[in-house]
Amino acid sequence: MGDAEKDVIEPSMEEHLGWTNKQGRILTGGGMASTYFHEDRGFGFEEGELPHRLLQDGRTHAVFWSWSNEDDDELPPKVSLAGCWDRPLFAGGWEHSTNCDEHVYNVQTSNLFIDLRIPRARKALLKMDPEVASLRDLSTQQLRILSRQHVFAGYTKMQTEKGRLVCTRHHCIDWNYVGVARNRPNKWWVEMRSDGHVWKEMSYATDDHRQHYYMERWQRRQEGSAVPRLALRKRRGNGRDGVVVICGDHFNYVFDRHWPVDEDGRQQAAGSHCATLVDMVDYLLERGKVDVARSYLSVNGGHGRISQGWMIDCATHPWLEGRALWKKSSVAVVAGDGRQPPTPTHMLNGSGAEAEGTGSSTFHLTWDGDVWEVHDSSFDSMHAVVAYLEGSFKKEAAH
Repeated sequence: MGDAEKDVIEPSMEEHLGWTNKQGRILTGGGMASTYFHEDRGFGFEEGELPHRLLQDGRTHAVFWSWSNEDDDELPPKVSLAGCWDRPLFAGGWEHSTNCDEHVYNVQTSNLFIDLRIPRARKALLKMDPEVASLRDLSTQQLRILSRQHVFAGYTKMQTEKGRLVCTRHHCIDWNYVGVARNRPNKWWVEMRSDGHVWKEMSYATDDHRQHYYMERWQRRQEGSAVPRLALRKRRGNGRDGVVVICGDHFNYVFDRHWPVDEDGRQQAAGSHCATLVDMVDYLLERGKVDVARSYLSVNGGHGRISQGWMIDCATHPWLEGRALWKKSSVAVVAGDGRQPPTPTHMLNGSGAEAEGTGSSTFHLTWDGDVWEVHDSSFDSMHAVVAYLEGSFKKEAAH
């Protein structure tokens, strides 16, 4: 059964508005995760393992770049998790959710990831006019409906423990992060099926019965292989943060929110007691602070297929669906890691011009003039990346 065939026919507004809270209950084993994740139970952790610690400290760019350049020969399983994954089952705390309830596109490279989760009920409940082109075109009720979804991006740090693969995710962009950090790591065990196309994510800590308090079953999407693979992150200082990850025929992208600021350019603290985006948006809308609510909802993330001309087919901002992520004229491949002055550039303009250094394995991309650093790549040279993108944009032209 295809994604479109599984859409909810008569979605409940009450159930949809409770979607985020239900996801939280499942993830925490019914609200018990903080109790289970404790050193007295054998599940202590360092502050540096917390998912928002680097984000709060403003160190994600430096640390992610350092990790990306570490020698990873000792951990071959890293590439085994690379791909685009669907989530057939998410269970914990006597509740569960399936891919009949939400569209999930988890694109994981050997380091960077973007995890997108859109409730299937959203489309029917939004009843969005075809002319909608921005958050400003939505009513306050539509903004509430839109807030019930999720996308987050960052770095998956992988290691082995007792012969098992364990992953810890560090977030750099997070739909649900509004200033209140999670108090436990985003850390979990991996159990991979022998064919490499299905795996279980199980909570690192266990409950009183020594069972994992939540579990997610991940299944590789069609044409969601680890190759070709590319992980890009917007260089610091190039406007709001952004990440693009490509695995097989799938891509995910996300741009951080335009954080609301006061007249002095300082981040506004309105609703600072709110722990989640849903709480924040509801709080702001109840007080008529619609513009501030829109700022919190400005995280722009989505998924699409390269073979469909880079067309976005699922997004946090649904009016972008059906549009191309980028155009051939806006992208360039540049020698160097993005931290040095730009050197010879191979524009994707059909000129066929060869630039000095295009055979180097060290390169970055520019997109609309912004520098995007390469954190992971299955390509062995700039030539290969240019050829790949040239081919993908031919598909774009065909559509």
